Amino acid sequence: MFKKRETLTQNIAYMGLMAAINVIFVLLTYFVPFLIFLLVFVLPLTSVVVTIFCQKKYIPIYVLATIGLCLIATINNFSDTLFYVIPALISGVVFGLLLEKKIPPVWIIFVSSLLTTGLSYAFVPLIELIYNQNIINVFLTIFKVNDFQYIYYMVPCFIYLISLIQSILSYIFIRSELPKLGIVVSDETRFPPLLIASAITLILIGISIPLFPELSYLFSMWLIYFSCYILINLLLLKKTYIYVVLGLSVIVTFVLFGTLFKSIPNPFGFLLIDSLFLLIICLGIVDNYLITNRHKVE
Repeated sequence: MFKKRETLTQNIAYMGLMAAINVIFVLLTYFVPFLIFLLVFVLPLTSVVVTIFCQKKYIPIYVLATIGLCLIATINNFSDTLFYVIPALISGVVFGLLLEKKIPPVWIIFVSSLLTTGLSYAFVPLIELIYNQNIINVFLTIFKVNDFQYIYYMVPCFIYLISLIQSILSYIFIRSELPKLGIVVSDETRFPPLLIASAITLILIGISIPLFPELSYLFSMWLIYFSCYILINLLLLKKTYIYVVLGLSVIVTFVLFGTLFKSIPNPFGFLLIDSLFLLIICLGIVDNYLITNRHKVE
């Protein structure tokens, strides 16, 4: 099943199968609404598979055909197609293309999850125009959290988290098949780009608090994402001092949190958790630019 499709017949048949899987899942959500949470994880994966195993010139056909079939299947209310299907399809295709370019997974996962989040938000006004309802408010009402004072600080985080899980699951599923296609993607990530990305997210957090406060926690998630990659690389080094410093960093974070939380205006107190990830980044800087480089010189 997981092999390159060469002929037109093979490509059309394979894309037709994947499109059918998407449509079936969309239809099932009408009978079992809870399956919508499974649908959002299946959709990008099928697009990744098609992008990798089919010829690129047929991919637009697959995307348009899948969207068209899903629109027909949800003709009574195609908000799900706009909010879930289209963003997942497009981000899945981008994910597959970046894999073939041998881009490191940290960037593939980040870009595709960011794209899914952006596209999902982009379709909210269109859905509201057609159905005169805000789909985000609908979900907040369903889960009975619409009265929570700071819920709109959490919504971007939740949508991004779902998108991030989509991308991670897609990579885990497809990773073992890549060597068979001659695609070798290294899990190792150079430290400088991660450091730059972390610095940018810190700046965005600082700017967002006074100007775009509802995005502050979203940018905080980006910082956590990049610092987690730095943390993984540090742990793989298996150095004793790293474990010691990480333990001390957790203690320092708890102290800062307990000391400063009440003095910070709501709802920004929880951003103090970023101090732990900032300390992880600092530890990465020390290890990469001071300790490691010193040993190389010696």
